[in-house]
Amino acid sequence: MSIISIKKKNGVIHLDGNVNFIMGSFFFLLLFGGAYLSTRNLIHSLIFSIPFTIFILVVTAMIEYYGKKRHKSIHNSSVFQNFYSTGYLSEKIGEYHGLITLEKSRTIRCYYDWSRLSKFPPCFGNIVFNIYYQPLINNMEDLDVDEERIEHLNTRFGSKGKLGSYIRFDVDRVILGMSFNPWMKPTRFKNKIDKIINILEAENLSPININDGQFKEQREKGWFLPNTQLIWEWQEQQEKNNANTTYE
Repeated sequence: MSIISIKKKNGVIHLDGNVNFIMGSFFFLLLFGGAYLSTRNLIHSLIFSIPFTIFILVVTAMIEYYGKKRHKSIHNSSVFQNFYSTGYLSEKIGEYHGLITLEKSRTIRCYYDWSRLSKFPPCFGNIVFNIYYQPLINNMEDLDVDEERIEHLNTRFGSKGKLGSYIRFDVDRVILGMSFNPWMKPTRFKNKIDKIINILEAENLSPININDGQFKEQREKGWFLPNTQLIWEWQEQQEKNNANTTYE
């Protein structure tokens, strides 16, 4: 992975690079800048900011390590076992372990996201659902995304709740993140998903099966994939493998 780069995917420009480098730089500049503005002493500012930056990075690395382990082991939990019993199937892409199902001709993906642990300490992470619909693209050749429609949907139905729960509309899916704890009742997820599907139907956001043959080209380009760290790492590895492929 490069230290930092700017990439364009599905018509959307985003920042990419080494997560530890980006986070370390951000925290160092934040701590150093605050310390220097207070003391106007370069040495004291460095002495203060470097250890705290290292501490934050160590804690973040530990959360990532145990989060990745939990990403797999959570499939043995009662919550995920209930998903299996209601028709969800296991899905593995590289080190990503998730669930996938088809409800009312609409693909739904589900996975555990540990990154919310570091943002909301009382939280055990998020269970994330990707509920798909016909991509909001005016012109497929130019990838002219209907930004106005997406903004309208997020303004009307999007939300950010306590402990990191959220609803966010994107070009081809609505993303539902729900704070996870081991004592949650599975009906809570089902009720929320049903409400969102009702919204999608009312807004004429047509259901799609992302594994249908008509979306073969989009799948090959990396569309519809979950937006999570393990998928990004898998994509990076795929790019490296393709770059290292030789033809005789």
